[in-house]
Amino acid sequence: MLYDNPKSQYKLGMMYKEGYGVVQDYSKALSWLTKALENGQEIATLLIGLIYYHGGTGVDRNYTKALHWFLEANNFILYEDKSTIRYSASVQYFTALIYQKGYCTSVDYSLALEWFMKAAANGKKSAMYEIGMMYLNGEGVRKQDDLACQWLTRSAELGYLSAQLCLGIFYYETSISCDYKQAMHWFQNAADVYSHRRKKQLKGCYVAQYYIGIIYLRGHGVYVDYELALQWFAKSAKNGYFLGKFELSLMYFKGQGVPKQEKLAVQWLTDLADLGHVESQVELGCIHLQETLTFCDFETAMGWFQKAANNNNNAQAQFNIGWMYRYGLGVEINHEIAFHWIEKSANQGYSMSQNMLGEMYSNGRGTTQDLNEAVLWFRKSLNNDENAIAQYNLAYCYFTGEGVPINEHTALIFLRKSAAQGYSEAQNELGVMHCEGELVEQNYGKGMMWFRKSIEHEKNSSSLCNIGDLYYGGLGVEKDVSLALSYYTRSAKMGNEDAIRILKQLQCTSDTLVNNDNKDINPHVMKSFKINLHNDAYGSDIMQRIIEGIKSFCVEDRHTVMLETEEESTRFFYIEDPSDAMDDIRKESPKFFYVEDTSKFFHVEDMSATFAERKRKGVQFLDL
Repeated sequence: MLYDNPKSQYKLGMMYKEGYGVVQDYSKALSWLTKALENGQEIATLLIGLIYYHGGTGVDRNYTKALHWFLEANNFILYEDKSTIRYSASVQYFTALIYQKGYCTSVDYSLALEWFMKAAANGKKSAMYEIGMMYLNGEGVRKQDDLACQWLTRSAELGYLSAQLCLGIFYYETSISCDYKQAMHWFQNAADVYSHRRKKQLKGCYVAQYYIGIIYLRGHGVYVDYELALQWFAKSAKNGYFLGKFELSLMYFKGQGVPKQEKLAVQWLTDLADLGHVESQVELGCIHLQETLTFCDFETAMGWFQKAANNNNNAQAQFNIGWMYRYGLGVEINHEIAFHWIEKSANQGYSMSQNMLGEMYSNGRGTTQDLNEAVLWFRKSLNNDENAIAQYNLAYCYFTGEGVPINEHTALIFLRKSAAQGYSEAQNELGVMHCEGELVEQNYGKGMMWFRKSIEHEKNSSSLCNIGDLYYGGLGVEKDVSLALSYYTRSAKMGNEDAIRILKQLQCTSDTLVNNDNKDINPHVMKSFKINLHNDAYGSDIMQRIIEGIKSFCVEDRHTVMLETEEESTRFFYIEDPSDAMDDIRKESPKFFYVEDTSKFFHVEDMSATFAERKRKGVQFLDL
């Protein structure tokens, strides 16, 4: 009879536990398993322990009772059949978890590892994974990546999704030397939904799909392929993984692998942000900060940054709030508030904030000036990330002795590191040092190389001007005045004062622009310096006075505009005809321009000094 047969009682209890042929009911399962145990079916202790560990219908979770029954079960387990081995491995695994997590007892990593090892010996894939993670994280054992990788690989090869995903991430971004081929192999295994049918495992598949998209997007170990990246992000997003939809939105916003659809992308990001996705909140803030976009709205940007900063304590959002207050974007400049937010971000280890905090301590903005504290934060920025700007700032500190003793050798090391990472200002400084032979052997070729690197990805007005100097002087390159002028002009357009001054000097130097041998000069460049007295585009009044045989002009700078391209309407200066004699003009010291009238063009130089000072420099008035 059923009531007298312990094996039948055990099987019925197992059916209620698993829901085989009946509605799953832990209360009924516990009742039948207890009867089976009372009648001598000791294997029932395994399932009783599991019921208390998980809890379910009619039975509350109770780790104390679970551990009691697990330990009882392990006292007499005889591996009679495969199902017994399977359940015993589970009991050993969950016993290990109780010790590892400190459920109903103190955390004991040694006991946890011991029980994981027993479970792994019985083929428990999840136990192999946990052992690997303990060695990977140094949890209760010495951190050993090689040993961790061995255990994770054993688990992954048996098809355990978490191990496959972890190995992919390990090879992609954790290991000392990234192995993108291995990373892709394990991500592809993990992304195979059909081999991981259990619903509770499928989230790992969607994460793996996201990582495959990232690999194709960034071209890590493969050629950049936006279309494939888009496909994998779409798979991940379709299955509800936030980061997959986030990256998909960014690709639509940028038009990568798909026609640009900014409005749709912003809508998707907004949907994610409204659900609390912090990366989307920060990205929306950044989008609304871009003045070139129709979405530009500083108030909206601040709103998203504040949500991310206040609700999620996001360091990047805190930094951006500080940035907006520091530079007055949509708010009044307030260095104290800026310092508050940047400090909060810096204390979380955000490298950009740590560097900016160093800058604020260095110049005393928002806080008391403290050069030692500035150096401290620059160093912290380097510890958390090889921040090129922080390296440049440290180089400056060692060059000048601000907060540290002067050490030119150390300064040069930091400057080179910053330049190697592509920081434009550092590259320009290295170029100057090579040209001047400062701390390095003079080499105009290397100087030119660094100046060119400096303007590859961003317009550096100083580097443009320096390249102009090399071409104008024929230093390390063949002399090319025309090319020099083009670089000076590009630099001047950006407001570089040195370039503007040089151009004015060149305009006034007759042996450069007005000579019988002007074949070096590009006519288009020359034309850009012309002042056309017959095309007053700005309605200025031009007066000319003839003083008995002497044509004299006193030119006042009313526009302070450099003439840029031949296509633009030529701007010229208001010319004031003084009523005083030339000698009287020479005695005065207003800011005025020297104008030389030739049949081809005029040359104008802004002369701020007095006539006496100009005369000492060899600048003379010419009678026309």
